[in-house]
Amino acid sequence: MNQVVLLRVMKSLKFWEPIVISLIATPICLFISVVSTGGGHSFVLPKTLFPYAMLSAFFFRSVANSGVLIVLTVLLAGIEIPFYGVVLGAASAKNKFLLVAAIILVTHVLAVIACFLFINDF
Repeated sequence: MNQVVLLRVMKSLKFWEPIVISLIATPICLFISVVSTGGGHSFVLPKTLFPYAMLSAFFFRSVANSGVLIVLTVLLAGIEIPFYGVVLGAASAKNKFLLVAAIILVTHVLAVIACFLFINDF
């Protein structure tokens, strides 16, 4: 992408709104997820809010020790929603917000379904 075009996109308020909202939503969602687990009793909300982090924890549990796995999962969960915000911001600046939001929603729902199908042990 051309630097001039990138700067023009970044100056748009449409670009920053989804990013700011995602940065506000992320710590709230992380807190709700941690509280809802209740010491490991229910992972329904973490699977729903952060399916990619949960899937990574599931697939890498045998190759990483628990400390590394926890750090990896929390980092991935911490960037999942802001990543959505950046992608939606770029799409919004190009007037393709609804299309990209629908794609993100469908892929997120598919990842949530995968979580509930594959992850039964935690």
